[in-house]
Amino acid sequence: MKKIKGLLVNVGEKPVVVEFEDTYENLYNFVEGRLEAVYLDNDVCLFCNEEGKLLGLEGNRALSNNDIIAGNFIIVGDNGEGENISLTDEQLKKYNNRFEHVEHYICIKNKWLEDKYEDSNEKDYNNETEYNNETENDDEQDFEYEY
Repeated sequence: MKKIKGLLVNVGEKPVVVEFEDTYENLYNFVEGRLEAVYLDNDVCLFCNEEGKLLGLEGNRALSNNDIIAGNFIIVGDNGEGENISLTDEQLKKYNNRFEHVEHYICIKNKWLEDKYEDSNEKDYNNETEYNNETENDDEQDFEYEY
């Protein structure tokens, strides 16, 4: 069995380059379930869990079409004949950069929302801006802008 190089993106983690034997079983194990193929480019395929959202898996990353991938996914190359191949160094760099920011999503009533504060240990409550809504004329407020 041939080994290929891909980019594994687990929920809540940065992408990692993995080298693995190109088998259905290995892909299944990476995504923890049935495979769904999503083409990012003509020669690049993302495999995710086909039932990730139905199973309630945690949201992982958003795609350019604003769809959310639920659960882990792996990105591999495609040779144009339906066979998986290794990502090139250029492709590894491109998709590592694209998915390097860890994103967190929650699903509420079938709507995915990004939880931007899930990971933040750097909240600075001392620098919060306070707004004074008491003005003589509620229709007119002064705003100061810093440039």
